[in-house]
Amino acid sequence: MDTKESVTLYAPNLHLFAFHLWRGLTGDPDSLAPNPQKLWQQGDKILASLGFAERLHFYGDSETSETPNGSQVNLNPNRQLKLSGKLPKNDLTITGRVLTDRLYDSYRLIVNFRRPEQEHGTKTAEVPISFWRDLNPESGIFLPKFVQSSLGQTLLLTAFLPEGDGCISYL
Repeated sequence: MDTKESVTLYAPNLHLFAFHLWRGLTGDPDSLAPNPQKLWQQGDKILASLGFAERLHFYGDSETSETPNGSQVNLNPNRQLKLSGKLPKNDLTITGRVLTDRLYDSYRLIVNFRRPEQEHGTKTAEVPISFWRDLNPESGIFLPKFVQSSLGQTLLLTAFLPEGDGCISYL
């Protein structure tokens, strides 16, 4: 067995922070940037690739839903999209949250997928480091080439290290 495959983590998280231009750079308040909905479309593709039926719903996503005014606006009528399901390649439960915001002239998409710290009141088991690979079934769905956010993105991976001696020597 590969040494890296034997490394385990507790409660790993994947956080994606992506930013996309909403308004054009002309100074005209009614100007829109080219394809301002691209970030939401890619967010829906991420959800679909992980097997979630839920899609992003936000103020302004249809003609009957007006976007609230303001320079900092939460675009989700329910404040956030909460997710719970299983990874496509194994039986591990994952939870997630997706937030959609407008900040001045830009859209912001925040995605978090994680292995819960507890299930049914019991501490969850450690998982192999390959959890992050399993969370990315179509190689690169969280990377810039796929997300295509016009103002950039940050991908942050976090986890608790397992208790015991020597666990850091593998990382």
